[in-house]
Amino acid sequence: MSFRFAARQRGAIGLMAALTLGLAVLFSLLVVDSGRLYLEQRKLQRVVDMSALEAAGQRAVCTGTGANALSTAQAAAKRNGFDPAVEHAFLVACGKVSTGAASQRSFAQNNAIAEAIRVIAQREVPSSFASGIISLFKGNGNPTTILQATAVATPPPPPLAALTLRSNLLNVDTDRSLLLNSIFSKMLGGNLNINAVGYQGLLGTDISLLDFLDAAKIELKLQAGTLDELLNTDAKLTSLVSAMITAATKAGSTLDVISSLLNLQVASQNSPLVKLGDILNLNGSTPSAGLGATVQLFQLAQALIELASKNSAAAIDLTSVGIPGLLSVTVKARVIQAAQFSDVGDPALAKLNPTGPNQIFVKTAQIRTVLSIKLPLLNAVNGLLTALNGIISPLTGALNSLLHLDLVATIDSVLCLLGSKCDMIDPQVMPGNPSIDVNIEVASANSRVVDYSCKPTKTLTAQTNTAGVVLQVGTITGDAFNPASLPTVAPLPLIDIGIMKCQKILGLGSCGPRTPFAGGGLGLKVDSRVLPNDPGASASQNLLYQPPASVLLNIGKKPVYLTTVNAPIVGSLKATLAGVKVQAFASPSPNLLSTLLNISASVLTQVNNTLGALIAGLLSPLLDPLLDNVLSLLGVQLNQFEVGANLQCDGRPMLVQ
Repeated sequence: MSFRFAARQRGAIGLMAALTLGLAVLFSLLVVDSGRLYLEQRKLQRVVDMSALEAAGQRAVCTGTGANALSTAQAAAKRNGFDPAVEHAFLVACGKVSTGAASQRSFAQNNAIAEAIRVIAQREVPSSFASGIISLFKGNGNPTTILQATAVATPPPPPLAALTLRSNLLNVDTDRSLLLNSIFSKMLGGNLNINAVGYQGLLGTDISLLDFLDAAKIELKLQAGTLDELLNTDAKLTSLVSAMITAATKAGSTLDVISSLLNLQVASQNSPLVKLGDILNLNGSTPSAGLGATVQLFQLAQALIELASKNSAAAIDLTSVGIPGLLSVTVKARVIQAAQFSDVGDPALAKLNPTGPNQIFVKTAQIRTVLSIKLPLLNAVNGLLTALNGIISPLTGALNSLLHLDLVATIDSVLCLLGSKCDMIDPQVMPGNPSIDVNIEVASANSRVVDYSCKPTKTLTAQTNTAGVVLQVGTITGDAFNPASLPTVAPLPLIDIGIMKCQKILGLGSCGPRTPFAGGGLGLKVDSRVLPNDPGASASQNLLYQPPASVLLNIGKKPVYLTTVNAPIVGSLKATLAGVKVQAFASPSPNLLSTLLNISASVLTQVNNTLGALIAGLLSPLLDPLLDNVLSLLGVQLNQFEVGANLQCDGRPMLVQ
């Protein structure tokens, strides 16, 4: 029995061995077939990937002007071993890619646009062994299989260019920090107290523009809002300062910087609403990569403060600059137009229309400053009243000899001798307790991209316009801070030649009321434009950034700065001031007195020689601190304009599906 059982077992083992061998062969065939089909699919996927990338890389289009997407993709496929003419199918479409729920990307076909290019390829290959066996038994199988691959690619991001204005302020000492606190406190309507170390920290800290804008969206509860919505939203200055704190913390700022920003946030509690779009010229052509630019924390804070104060004229305290007799001087400044400190955009679009909606443009602040110097300070000027009194004697002598009038009551006129009423002149020195008004307006200097190239080297051309300066000295009438027009300046009265009706006999009698300036007078007036005659115009020049002098770096790196080469505006302004002229002005009713005064060259020459240097000596020590300290602290550059530039050209097409 055991022998027969062993024999039966030997047959079962042989059958199991045969079945096992058959299964091994079958699985081997499946593995080989699956690997073959996988490799064919990978080859096909590589073909569509390369075709889509090449078409997108050449910015090909389905309709319109430019490289044709279909022919470009077909040529790329053929170079990679896929002939669209003999293969099963090869389809090319243009459109755009959008991101939906769960960050899933989807392609929407629209041949009128080419924000993305989709390539679909199909190839017919022999079916697998298993499929062939099934077809053999069923008799209706297909011995071939259709493989399909899809790829979607987006063109390379456009080149990016950025322009930046460098702050005039490089170092802050204790005196400057006190002056900055005074200026900014007046502008903010709060009490700002930042020490020199804090200001120096703000000057030395750069933050990412993208980090700041992301934090601003959260502060303004615009998490899902677009960039345009953020730029056009009315925002509290405190919220924007909070966004600066977030960005500065992310950048690893020191405790002094964070403390300074917190102080600024407290001081700006009562500031009006502002719009970021007024100081950031980011437009629809600016891709997200452009927001990687860095901005200086001090310039961002200063631009926001100036923007918040543009509708008010802040009285600035200059006590820290040590001007003698300063208590008699009132200084007011108003930001007519806030600065724009950084701009990023597509230079290709900017080149097509440098002043259009896609311009890359930055500007300084346009600021009007008015000084009012009261009479007590004028009287303190050594020799001023003595000089004025010295002029009266030859002036009245010339008038009396012509009109037979005598200021000492000697009447040569026959009518006056008989007791008739006659005109008598009554000159007065600086009547009415006047004050000298000085207006300085600096139009905003600006720079814009007008040309660029990426090959063979990166170059950029920025057309830069240096601001003109308006200097007015005299008596300012009307609204001195009307942003739409310059104020009107009238001569400052130095000598008022009044006329009285007198009735005297041999010097005895009385005179009627005095009519001021009835006989004209002498006054001080300056109404000068330094650089162009048009106060809104400017001197233009092109700044060319090119190797080896200027090696342009990508966005987010340190800008390369160039400085305009101009006539020294400060020197021109001081030269204009040194040439202050005293002029004669006529009476309201022209008469022989005013006519004589206007044509008396010897009198005017004496006045100018005597008073010109005295007045210039009075104004120069007032204007120097204003030009050298206040305006420079406010970001206004008079004698030079430094523009930083970046250019990024190394974009590549990307597969997105």
